[in-house]
Amino acid sequence: MRELEEASNEGHRSSDGEVTEPTEDAIPEAEPTSMHNNPNQDANSQAKLGATSGRKQTEREDNLAGAEKKSDNKITYEIRKKPTNSIVLENFNSHEAVNGNKDDKAPFDMVKSEATYLEWLELESRLFPVRYYREQHTKAQQKYNIVRVLGQGGFGLVLLVNVEKGGPLYAMKVMSKEKIKEKKMIKYIIGERRALSAVHHPLIMSLIDKLKDNSNVYIIMPFIECGDLFRLMLSTRLKRFSYEEAKFYVAQVLLAFEYLHKMRVVYRDLKPENLMLDRSGYVQLADLGFAKLLDANRERTYSTLGTPDYMAPEIFSAKNCGYSFSVDWWTTGCLLYDVHGWISPFHTPDGNTMNVIKKIMTSEFSFQTSLSPTPKIL
Repeated sequence: MRELEEASNEGHRSSDGEVTEPTEDAIPEAEPTSMHNNPNQDANSQAKLGATSGRKQTEREDNLAGAEKKSDNKITYEIRKKPTNSIVLENFNSHEAVNGNKDDKAPFDMVKSEATYLEWLELESRLFPVRYYREQHTKAQQKYNIVRVLGQGGFGLVLLVNVEKGGPLYAMKVMSKEKIKEKKMIKYIIGERRALSAVHHPLIMSLIDKLKDNSNVYIIMPFIECGDLFRLMLSTRLKRFSYEEAKFYVAQVLLAFEYLHKMRVVYRDLKPENLMLDRSGYVQLADLGFAKLLDANRERTYSTLGTPDYMAPEIFSAKNCGYSFSVDWWTTGCLLYDVHGWISPFHTPDGNTMNVIKKIMTSEFSFQTSLSPTPKIL
């Protein structure tokens, strides 16, 4: 069992995370003023009548402005009342993004240089909370056909599906509601679905569609043809990864983490099995089940979870002081060691989890004798 998950002190995220469209209060119409046919009506009475009409028009404009202000306050409150309690979208019209009047993703094509890349990251960080908390309650129009079984997961099957024969292939993750409830993983499944819906990065897997019925929850993702990095490591065990190959894969992980951390998301479960390889050989960071959107003010979490061989020491004392993005950099170092030596730095021959934790807490590890000085310095 590579997974370790304990009950956490985090508050449960509500499944009702919809950012709703505010409804404007009804604005009473001004009562019409009739003109009596009085031939003796003088200019003073007409001026008085005009002034009254002008005041009523001003009151209507004030009421309209007040309604709009109330509407704006409501949409801000709807976003702030989520579990993070501090998400504020500054200088961004969330009405347009929620209603689809404005594209809620910054186009990656705009990245032409380091300056435009940083600008793209900044735009994404503003748009990410809108995508994360938006919940679209629409029934899927597609009917997926099962091609074959890809594998067995912790909560169910992973299927290869398509919409029509000869069409694009997708990976469908089938998760049993009963098993999710039994293992108390509801908030993690909801978090994974929200994270997959919100991420927009070429090196991170995203969501295609989501479905559910009385028994299961279904998440449809792109199908990555070449399997995961762990399988590639097994197939090349005799020659191992070179220094340049290791840098190639780890550099992509660094870019993916740079994006997630800018979005205030900590990943927490990096390992070779969660790095999928596309047909061009590039990485797709998968399995966002343990990803966590941190509070902008506190930016700490207190869950004890992950894969033991790759968990950072602060995770094991999380209930006392918590941890933040640093745990992802620890797992990146473990991955870099892993792709060089084919074994995690804190692995124990007996496979005893408690012995692994003890080695991690005391930072007891030694480099492989086959490693050259350059990888050791890295």
